[in-house]
Amino acid sequence: DPADVPADAGQLAAYFERVRPRLAATPEAFEVDEFLRRPPVPPLLTPARRLLWGRVSALAYASLPRYAHELYGRPAPPPDAVARRLRAAGFVLRGVPATVRWQLPPKHILTAAARLGPGSRPSAYKLRS
Repeated sequence: DPADVPADAGQLAAYFERVRPRLAATPEAFEVDEFLRRPPVPPLLTPARRLLWGRVSALAYASLPRYAHELYGRPAPPPDAVARRLRAAGFVLRGVPATVRWQLPPKHILTAAARLGPGSRPSAYKLRS
């Protein structure tokens, strides 16, 4: 329900505090984990998936809160190391020329952002604060 979507970081944190007791590492959760870490690709693209997507997914997973790592039975990386990797990724991504980046997000992302309203779009200012 769009009315239940958290509108800011505080509401998002409160949401996770409410649902955290119900979170569990079920067989289905491990299936999703496997899919997100190694999405199916044609065999010829497997090396590219490992090289590119492997790094992206590893950083995304490293960014999870400590309790999520515990649910999956994995050690949580040091927060300072994750912060350095995130800053490095941001630096690299900001260096990609606009002509190479996608000019528009996929339609499902545009639709989701439209449902949330104009104040939901991230900006450099909002990301810093």
